[in-house]
Amino acid sequence: MEPSKIEQQVQAAAQAWRDQDVDAFTGLFAMSGVMIAQSHRWTGKANIRKAFTEFFSRNTGVQITIHQMLIQDNHAAVEWRWKERNRETGAVSNAEDAILIDFDSNGQILRWREYIDRTP
Repeated sequence: MEPSKIEQQVQAAAQAWRDQDVDAFTGLFAMSGVMIAQSHRWTGKANIRKAFTEFFSRNTGVQITIHQMLIQDNHAAVEWRWKERNRETGAVSNAEDAILIDFDSNGQILRWREYIDRTP
């Protein structure tokens, strides 16, 4: 897969989070795609959709700044800075996030694995 296609997919994922667009985000995944974050694992588009929707029932105002992206074959390593606001309390949370992503030959995400540091 072309590195530019992988970069486009990562940019699309970031924009989907910013826009709270569950269809755009889940559309990036293969049917059996897996998302892993903070000791949770969601397998399949329906479960990823549910996790995304639940996140935005509690949070809003996601801001993402991509710091760096490394691409090799059908894999990407992404470091981005993340900010969100809790809907109930208004508290703002910041994090630095490293994400390892595996893509299939069609450019869909097979595996999305996040390593989150909430102490920046």
